Amino acid sequence: MEFLVEVTLQFMDKISFLLGAGFSRPAGYPTAWDLKEKITKLRETDFYVDQSGSVVLEFNQVDPCDYTSYCSYKLLLLDLIDSYAKLVQFDYERFFDFLRNQKKSRYGILPLAFRFHYKKKHHIDYDYGTTMMHLLNIFNQIITQLIVDSDGNNAYGDEVLKKPNADHYTQFLNLLEELGKENIIHLHTLNHDLLINKLLNSEWINGEWTDGFILNESPFYGNDGSKDIQLEQFSNLYDAKYNLYKLHGGLDFIPYRKKNGTLDNYIKIKPTIHITSLYKKSTDAEDEPNDITHYHTDFLTGSNSKIIRYKDPIYFENVFKRFESNLKASKVLIIIGYGCNDSEINKILISWSQRSKIYIVSPRPNKNVKRLASKLKAIIIDKKTEELSLTDF
Repeated sequence: MEFLVEVTLQFMDKISFLLGAGFSRPAGYPTAWDLKEKITKLRETDFYVDQSGSVVLEFNQVDPCDYTSYCSYKLLLLDLIDSYAKLVQFDYERFFDFLRNQKKSRYGILPLAFRFHYKKKHHIDYDYGTTMMHLLNIFNQIITQLIVDSDGNNAYGDEVLKKPNADHYTQFLNLLEELGKENIIHLHTLNHDLLINKLLNSEWINGEWTDGFILNESPFYGNDGSKDIQLEQFSNLYDAKYNLYKLHGGLDFIPYRKKNGTLDNYIKIKPTIHITSLYKKSTDAEDEPNDITHYHTDFLTGSNSKIIRYKDPIYFENVFKRFESNLKASKVLIIIGYGCNDSEINKILISWSQRSKIYIVSPRPNKNVKRLASKLKAIIIDKKTEELSLTDF
């Protein structure tokens, strides 16, 4: 029976989706402007970094780790955010690039300022490279915790979403269900949030989906405070009716590194499991984690930095290869909520634009959307996600 299902899926037509930030907006997830407002208003009493390097977002609280070097990093980061915002219009992705690529930045005064001002002011004994590594880790974690829906959630558990109502996404799920009757659906998302996971874990999809992570034979474990729990590992297997590819990474998986610091694999992390409890069942000591400060959710940010990482091994390189091959094989591409600002994504789309019928769902499309639509010979659907129906395509 399993063989028959695999053969049936193999010969079904393919339809691809590309989801951008606008897709998550109806659920209350923040826009780039919202994140800018929240980040630039952060104060030292709004979060702290514990001794494992994990950020804890608690507003108007005294820092319980104010005696550690992480407190110095926190204060330095806030100082840099404030200084950067005075130089240019703050954008969190460009600020990430500013930190990561200081020597190439036109505001590349930070190495000098670090030695003669910030280092002394914040009592930091580590070198410039080590400090920048910690600042990037802390900043990424802050972004992670600010990406929440209108109810303050960024994780949804295993509860199945029931028919017939899924708030703003009922029509989208109806569309997926109908298209999935005769097609394989490839869902590519640029969003870090777990909204699409929540929607796929629904009665509309009926368990027929995968994100490339599997539990079977995974050697990775973590402890939830009472027991060890087996964790899913990335397999690069996409063999379901609905297949999800997180092109920019997600809030629910992290890189697991060997003792020598090299990347072993990506693993799914659960909210109840602390990063310090992660381990790999093996008799080989080299498989033990090297540095727990490496372990935070891995997603791509930075206007240029994320493009550089598109070829990172194991996860990102593989999902981008899948993205291109899926576009090549699909008879239809449906783009929803994409602002068309990622140059590398645009390049990939244009490379395969002659092979598919393309629709861009964008209420009140801006000039970037119209420009890309013209290059792709795409049809613009001036509707919100909650207004979509099968007849639109």
